[in-house]
Amino acid sequence: MKSYFFSELMGKDPKTLNRYERLVRLQVLFFRMPYDGNIADALAVGYLEEGLFQEAVNTYLDALHLNGETAPRLVGYGLALVGYEGGIITQEAQDVFQKAVNLAPNDFYPHLLLANAFHQAGRSSQAIQLLQNFLNKMPKVVKGRSRVEEMIIQLRGVSEEQDLD
Repeated sequence: MKSYFFSELMGKDPKTLNRYERLVRLQVLFFRMPYDGNIADALAVGYLEEGLFQEAVNTYLDALHLNGETAPRLVGYGLALVGYEGGIITQEAQDVFQKAVNLAPNDFYPHLLLANAFHQAGRSSQAIQLLQNFLNKMPKVVKGRSRVEEMIIQLRGVSEEQDLD
């Protein structure tokens, strides 16, 4: 790769770049400005979207250090951990999802991830209870309600199958 490529890349409007060029651009920017939390956030998301889980984990740690803990950042970090482990939700990822639930108690997505962690650990009834408690305190019309209800139905089906075994 010729060295002038980076200067050309950096001079282009980021909106005109393809996803790989955007990722390279973010890498260069973060290398040049390692204390810029906004770049760390964007790069971590970029790595996660590209399935580069080890890089995503490391960059989310940088973003958490630079910017602090927020539910979206913790969710991203947890998803990167799960991706790195090939879909297994480790105790570390579960703890991260729990923190996200605590920081955003009205957001359905961290609840779904935490419930999935409980289910994967063989604690489907705890997952159902978590989601049911979430629904009980939420208005009838809320973003994500149908997804939470669907997951409860799925978990109940799995629980019933396990009871039959």
